[in-house]
Amino acid sequence: MDTIEKASLLRFSELIELLYQASTHPHGFQPFLELLVSEFNLADVALHIHNTTSNAVEAAWIAGPKTDVLIEFVENNLEEGNYIHDYIDNAPPSRFYTLLGDIGRRDSQYLTPRQKLVDQWFDDNQMLDVTSAVIGRLENQIAMLSMHRDISAQAFSRSDVLILNELIPHIQRAFSLYQQFKEIRNETANLHHLIAQLPHGALLYDSKGALLCVNQKAIELGELMMT
Repeated sequence: MDTIEKASLLRFSELIELLYQASTHPHGFQPFLELLVSEFNLADVALHIHNTTSNAVEAAWIAGPKTDVLIEFVENNLEEGNYIHDYIDNAPPSRFYTLLGDIGRRDSQYLTPRQKLVDQWFDDNQMLDVTSAVIGRLENQIAMLSMHRDISAQAFSRSDVLILNELIPHIQRAFSLYQQFKEIRNETANLHHLIAQLPHGALLYDSKGALLCVNQKAIELGELMMT
């Protein structure tokens, strides 16, 4: 195995390692996205979890030198005119699709007014190509990963897409783990709140006997016993 192949495997393993750390990392998927930007020469990358019932974004991470441009996209509510996401949402899952390689830019005469605004945003910010994939679905939740390259880089190649597709099973498992740990964190937070409201002293232990939380009444009783 030559030096280049070894370096590629090392970078690939670092990306996977950061993925599986996301469920417990204080910044979630942010470190993974930051490395993705540098390894794939991205203008920006975004991973968001969308609730299909409430039509609200439950969580989102963005990275890259053009994150301000991505924020502008969200603030102007241009998602409604994003025919790329519409295409991907209806295409076979578990793979990345590129604008220039798979979807193709549409002739402006066939675009709706909202779609024309998206195309204008794309061109005004010197974007060149975009690739996206649905990376997870859990009940009423869907997770999508999208990334742009601007005119300072090249369009996404077949090689780029092949590597990104290899990452998808790991991203899917990391997404599932993140949601499971989120439920555990929410349950623990609820228990902490409940313990805090009890009128008597209370301590909460886990299955291994480790103390999880103690309310103020129990602290006061402990202090009285020590005086």
